[in-house]
Amino acid sequence: MKCPSCGQENNAQAKNCRKCKADLTLPPSWWPDWRWHIKTLSCVYIVLTLGFFLISFILHRLPPPYDQREIAPEMTPWLNHWKNKAADNKDNNATENKAAANSPEKNKEEAKPDNQAKK
Repeated sequence: MKCPSCGQENNAQAKNCRKCKADLTLPPSWWPDWRWHIKTLSCVYIVLTLGFFLISFILHRLPPPYDQREIAPEMTPWLNHWKNKAADNKDNNATENKAAANSPEKNKEEAKPDNQAKK
């Protein structure tokens, strides 16, 4: 154990310093109290919070790297490709309905009841 006054190395159980005879049982002259802890922790939290928002702001101003090249949707499922799929499904359904309306099979089926009605 070092003496806080002179820096002399002493035994751990010693009550007085060998060199300067200072009392080693006294607590240090400055001991952090609850006010110091609250002030220090508040400063740390404020700096961390402001740093987070500053870095977030700066990074959001940069272009995202995934816009620089085409990536297959199978490789990036977290980029909300399901929104595009929903729009594609609507387009496909509309196309299928148009194709079904114009198909010759449907025209034949519609024509059969007319022919049967004429008989």
